[in-house]
Amino acid sequence: MTPDDLAAPRATYVVWDAMPTTRVAPGIDRQVVHGDGVTLLRLALSSGTTLPRHAHPHEQHTTVLEGRLAVVFDDEAAGGVIEVGPGETISIPGGLPHEARALAGVVALELFVPRRDDLPR
Repeated sequence: MTPDDLAAPRATYVVWDAMPTTRVAPGIDRQVVHGDGVTLLRLALSSGTTLPRHAHPHEQHTTVLEGRLAVVFDDEAAGGVIEVGPGETISIPGGLPHEARALAGVVALELFVPRRDDLPR
């Protein structure tokens, strides 16, 4: 055991504009912060960009800060198409297939539970 193992918990302070950004694909940039049990990321999508249909076991909460996002589900029972704008949040249960389309340039915060260890810092 090291002295660091005995250290008191510490807060993490993030300045998004000072963090490096990763270009995931054309029109898709992200920044990632991991906590012990959650992942928070800031996502920027150029207008017209689509995140292809996918699913993951993580519960996802997306809050749009700028722009307009259409989240598309397989059928009406799962949600159909939900448009999310500034100040609005959509919650997606783990395992539910979805796709997202930027109707206008989007900046969003996404919270994933549990932590997404598949996403690098």
